[in-house]
Amino acid sequence: MSNRIVSLVIASRRSTGSLKNWCTCKRVPLSRRPPPLHRADRLRPCIVSVGYRCYSVCGVAYRNFSSKTVTEIANKMPEATKPFQRLPPNVKPKHYRLSLVPDFKTLTFQGDVSIEIEIKSPTNEITLNALELELTKENVTLKGDKVLAPTEIAVSQSDETAIFKFDFPISPGSYELAIRGFKGEVNDKMKGLYRSKYVNEKGEDAYAFVTQFEATDARRCFPCWDEPALKATFDISLQVPKNLVALSNMPVKSQKEEADTVRYVFEKTPVMSTYLVAVVMGEYDYVEDRSSDGVLVRVYTPKGKKEQGLFALEVATKVLPYYKEYFNIAYPLPKIDLIAIADFSAGAMENWGLVTYR
Repeated sequence: MSNRIVSLVIASRRSTGSLKNWCTCKRVPLSRRPPPLHRADRLRPCIVSVGYRCYSVCGVAYRNFSSKTVTEIANKMPEATKPFQRLPPNVKPKHYRLSLVPDFKTLTFQGDVSIEIEIKSPTNEITLNALELELTKENVTLKGDKVLAPTEIAVSQSDETAIFKFDFPISPGSYELAIRGFKGEVNDKMKGLYRSKYVNEKGEDAYAFVTQFEATDARRCFPCWDEPALKATFDISLQVPKNLVALSNMPVKSQKEEADTVRYVFEKTPVMSTYLVAVVMGEYDYVEDRSSDGVLVRVYTPKGKKEQGLFALEVATKVLPYYKEYFNIAYPLPKIDLIAIADFSAGAMENWGLVTYR
């Protein structure tokens, strides 16, 4: 319509001119009573006008083209999706030991995770979250007084769960659940462990492997209790090609060369939710400094562009002590890394100790 913009509106507060927008049950202009449209429990079958405004350089015109009841509109709304599947409350995680080995050629990964858990009541099933992961029962054990193996793994893609079933009830107590050799794809969905495409210094296409776990996508990377309230500590290790950088929430505790790869072991995290766990693997440069209260700050950039991180570094080192004084809460980790990701769905993600952003 050239210089006109058409917008569909529900005229719920107009009572003059040609709108004829009157409530049939009370026969009073809607402008004289608060509109109930924002509260589903207050909806009434009164008439509202549905029309459009035409905006132009000459002014605004409003034209009425139909009338519908609120009930009719509500009845045509899409049905609610399936309720979020909550995990049973009888098992709680306490600590994860997670090891990931990515393959940059096949865009896949495999991993091992050992989870210290507390079983609160007798059960012959252990349910946790897992999505788009390959699990085999031969690689799963439950260690307590004895070492047990599940007789079956029931995987539900719709519920995003894996249920380990045992022949007899397991008594309450502390156990170690080991899940070895699980496999997955480094996807292009910007969820879980995903691949971010960029052009390297040689002008070639390359990938960085990045995580985005908020709100419930840690389960795409490793089997876990992926609900924010089910907090635990984490020991994380990554095995990557020698030419790549490996980052996680905590500083590197040790590193060891193995053939053409380096295995990085990171320090143990504080108690935290699974959605805040983060890893990044790729080609990066960095600049670093320390805040006045001693926190190591690094800003990671694409290779050859580290000078572009200097402003972010300056701001971060000043903001940390300012917030410490303002909120009277100190930053609890020994370091914070800031890293720009080529393919990133959100504006930024506040992973603890490893902040990712577009």
